[in-house]
Amino acid sequence: MQIFLKSKIIFIAAFSLAFYGCVGIGAPILDPWTNSQNVDGLLAHNRPLPAELLIEATMENCKRKNDELGLALAYKMFANFLESSTVKNWEYHYRRDGFIIDKTVTFDNRLDKAREYWYKSLHLYQKNNAHAEESNIYVNIATSDFFIKNDPQTACQNLDLSLEAHVKFRKDHPDKPIIMDKRFKDFPDYIKAAKEQFECK
Repeated sequence: MQIFLKSKIIFIAAFSLAFYGCVGIGAPILDPWTNSQNVDGLLAHNRPLPAELLIEATMENCKRKNDELGLALAYKMFANFLESSTVKNWEYHYRRDGFIIDKTVTFDNRLDKAREYWYKSLHLYQKNNAHAEESNIYVNIATSDFFIKNDPQTACQNLDLSLEAHVKFRKDHPDKPIIMDKRFKDFPDYIKAAKEQFECK
């Protein structure tokens, strides 16, 4: 079953709360979940500059409030941003002006830096026992492993870790509903399909 439709996609998988929101932004709404929706919309409409500013505002606000789960989401937003086709399409701008959030990021190293931010997000989710979000991050990392780094072996390992995190989530929340693609009966079925596509052994 073909479940990855692009060379690189960021999964809105079992536990993702991200839906495309409005793309017109005045003053930032400094709620990380709302900002995540708005960033997705901005990237979809080829507007990376306000998207990065909104991610930066989210990071700063979460740090100020000591909101580790919100900061984890902001790190996830930035990793997604760096891997996005929108940033790739703005190569001239980013080679000339660089990035706002992290001055060590360049256009050429942005994919490696994205991986650092995936793991920053993962660390905070693990620290706070947010196993649903942990599982989702592992899926994102696995996708990067396969499509960006051309490393199917590591991708398969991260799919296994995603499933392990899901099992922990289910143990803690046996009756909590999750959002699933209708093609899959449950999250283990989703991971099984992904592993088949990645030709995991």
